[in-house]
Amino acid sequence: MGRKSNFKDEDAFAAVGAALVEKGSVAIHDIVDITGISTGSLYHRFGSREGLIAATWLDAVRKFQSKFLTELMSGKPSAG
Repeated sequence: MGRKSNFKDEDAFAAVGAALVEKGSVAIHDIVDITGISTGSLYHRFGSREGLIAATWLDAVRKFQSKFLTELMSGKPSAG
């Protein structure tokens, strides 16, 4: 039986966004520095830097789509 994860995906996703804003790129060591999540844990969860970036992108798309569909189904135009 494996150990329980000690970080949330959202923490890593937020760090990817922060690294992109600050540096314009994402490196695993940047995510480690921002979050304190170990390199091994990141690679175990996401497989690679590209896997982490892809998971971050998919999370952002899902969140956007969910909010978009909620607004669309409400039938009310929204200014914000």
